[in-house]
Amino acid sequence: LIKISSRGIIGNDKTDLVKRAGAEFAHKLENIKFAKDELPVHLIAIGATEDYGPNRNGDGFKRACCEKYHDTFTKFAHFYRDHINKNPAKSYGIVKASAYHEPMKRIELVCALNGSKEAAARNGGLIADKEMEKLARGDDIGVSMACTIPFDVCSHCGNQAKTRAEYCDDAENGGHCKAGGLKRNMGKVAADGSILHADNPNPRFFDISHV
Repeated sequence: LIKISSRGIIGNDKTDLVKRAGAEFAHKLENIKFAKDELPVHLIAIGATEDYGPNRNGDGFKRACCEKYHDTFTKFAHFYRDHINKNPAKSYGIVKASAYHEPMKRIELVCALNGSKEAAARNGGLIADKEMEKLARGDDIGVSMACTIPFDVCSHCGNQAKTRAEYCDDAENGGHCKAGGLKRNMGKVAADGSILHADNPNPRFFDISHV
């Protein structure tokens, strides 16, 4: 939870935010307005593959990709629960700002969660009651993103696939991927020590979910 006074983010609250998100992001927030019934929350959305590896679903987003496409969160995403993301009317907040934090090599977001019926009505969603309860207790909110992509790419053989049916396979099953292929071995450690995963070079992020 980002603490904002009537005079903005100042004092120790600003120092704490700079430690977490960097001075550039903290400065960006100085120009963003939040209503009194909106809860500003700082979230870590994605870590770059080169530094954190792929996520638990076998998806990777390289540094250049994170830097180029982070702003699609602000253009297209809402704050949802458990990836129930087809209808913005079932969202619980909006994405106010995004940034690629270069020192930490990750995408960070600031979301405004709906803290009242009025906020939910303004933002076209529902009240973030569960999230408010967690924040009030000082608990973290675990989040997960979703995006659309034209295709993904095997991290080992470079095969491009528009659907899972086009994923690469191993030689024993008619494929050519020497790391075993994404069809059967996504997330496995290859002989060179890398984790076999799907790289996502051109994402459009449309969902950040509490999971």
